[in-house]
Amino acid sequence: MIFSKDQWVKWFVLALGSLIFLIVLTQIGYAGTNRDSYLERVKEGKLYYNVHPSFADEQKMQPEVAEKLLTSWNGVADKLNSIISVKDWKLVSSGDLDLELTNGLPDQEVSTFNEALFSDQRKSELQKGDLYPGALISPNEDRVILFWEKFDGSAVYLHIDSKTDSDGSRTWFVNGEVSRI
Repeated sequence: MIFSKDQWVKWFVLALGSLIFLIVLTQIGYAGTNRDSYLERVKEGKLYYNVHPSFADEQKMQPEVAEKLLTSWNGVADKLNSIISVKDWKLVSSGDLDLELTNGLPDQEVSTFNEALFSDQRKSELQKGDLYPGALISPNEDRVILFWEKFDGSAVYLHIDSKTDSDGSRTWFVNGEVSRI
């Protein structure tokens, strides 16, 4: 079947109108969120922006698992506090470090943080049976201690620190080796 010129124009107008309607609907839905637009994040240099259910959300869905992790993390944090003063540090799931820390950082800084977070030191120490890692964020948000309970009941931790570069930006790095407690 071949369309006439008038039919093509009507089809095009209908398709364009539908597309505009869909764009308006998505923008109305997006405007109701608190998230920055893609262009705003580009302008701010913050493309490393993650949105996912937080550990608090997971607690509601799997309370037994969450309780086991919280018990472990609090126990390791108490042991750490006897070595390093971390009493005023914020305890979070390592899976929430983006929500709690890096979503507000510039791209370059997030990139160096992620390199430190997923460092060879961490990878070499993780073993099957270890519990999911927790993290402590310093009050100034310039240091993070990543830690987890090992399958044998011992615990390990890793310092991730930041330094201010000559251009005023921050770089994150692993400070030392994995330590056992």
